[in-house]
Amino acid sequence: MCFHDGNQREWPHPPPVRGVSRRGGRGGLLVALRVHSRQQDTLRRPHEPIIDSLGRPMTSELHEERLDAVHQAVHACGARSVLDLGCGDGDLLARLVADGRFERLTGVDSSRAALAQLRVRLDGMAPLAMAQRVELVHGSMTEATAALSGFDCAVLVETIEHVDPRRLSVLERAVFEHMRPGAVVITTPNADFNPLLGLPPDGLRHPGHRFEWGRAKFRHWCQGVARRNGYQVTCSDLLGGSPPRRGQPDGSVPSGRRCGPAIPRTPMRHAMTIIWSLLVLLPVGVAVLFAILGVVSRQGEPPGLADGRLAPCPDRPNCVSSEGAPDPRHHVEPLVFREGAMTVLEAEIKDMGGRIRAREEGYLAAEFSSRLFGFVDDLEVRVDEPRGVIHPRSASRVGYGDGGVNRKRVAALRARYEARMESGP
Repeated sequence: MCFHDGNQREWPHPPPVRGVSRRGGRGGLLVALRVHSRQQDTLRRPHEPIIDSLGRPMTSELHEERLDAVHQAVHACGARSVLDLGCGDGDLLARLVADGRFERLTGVDSSRAALAQLRVRLDGMAPLAMAQRVELVHGSMTEATAALSGFDCAVLVETIEHVDPRRLSVLERAVFEHMRPGAVVITTPNADFNPLLGLPPDGLRHPGHRFEWGRAKFRHWCQGVARRNGYQVTCSDLLGGSPPRRGQPDGSVPSGRRCGPAIPRTPMRHAMTIIWSLLVLLPVGVAVLFAILGVVSRQGEPPGLADGRLAPCPDRPNCVSSEGAPDPRHHVEPLVFREGAMTVLEAEIKDMGGRIRAREEGYLAAEFSSRLFGFVDDLEVRVDEPRGVIHPRSASRVGYGDGGVNRKRVAALRARYEARMESGP
């Protein structure tokens, strides 16, 4: 049920819908038409554009071809009653009246002035009886009423791009859940062609447009609408599928060369989007992980003594100890015990930025926090008087590696301790 205008001269008609519930049950049809601006009309021909009721400039040829496509799509759906949502000046309704094969026609628009002009226009048409039977309703296509239900087909010609994207779900519920026509025909501009019109990547063709989609985005939206509401969907390019090359206003292909798209290929754009997203999100994810680990480490406690000895180092390189750590990766030499050693060690640990957490006879425990993320390391010392040594242990509470921080901390403490003891405690 999707149609976009494009550059091809012929577009594939959707197959007639046979046996479709007129109330739009399972098996209803959504026809989507992508509307490209034909380059030879918008860039090359200087003729005066026409302006629709919403102030949208359109070349007369493109406008006529768009209406022809919608008219044919409505016939292909086998519709006898048609609801034109956002009918404006009624160019499509006038065609359907002149056709004479429709039993019920209704136009809906939010502009009272446009509806008044359309009534005057219809009253002057033949067959007069049919024109006078056209019902014109002042209202919004996002507000469903009982009078707007039960139609074989609803059409939205160049209207959805004027809806705030955040309200498209409201439009979807109104049209496909409450009105539930047997088929829906939608046309909207194709943003893939905007570079040919000299627009920047984020530019829009008209100030009243809230968005403009390319093929992939429009197809994705239509397929989602159809899946959620029990419709079948067919998407086609009106006037063609690929924009012509720059520098070829008529869209012709140079001899021996194949015409390619005038904008980057969609898969490449998707790949670059993914790459840039990863480059942005990966550092953010790492920072969040480190912040969480910092919080976890601050909630821990020093290991303490086990059977009167320092806890053994885990199988990670972020721990060093002189007690129970014979492997070179974890082992450091003990300090020489001297009288007044624990008083000196406590003062030096505080001077190094440590915070004393536990103090017992012959045992001292302190915390060191990193400036970034607040990772906590535990530094413990235990006096072993029979051997005449003091065992140090320094370890990180979380993580795996430490960049040698714990080994450097013990070395710095050793140097300070020995210097103080040499000069006298």
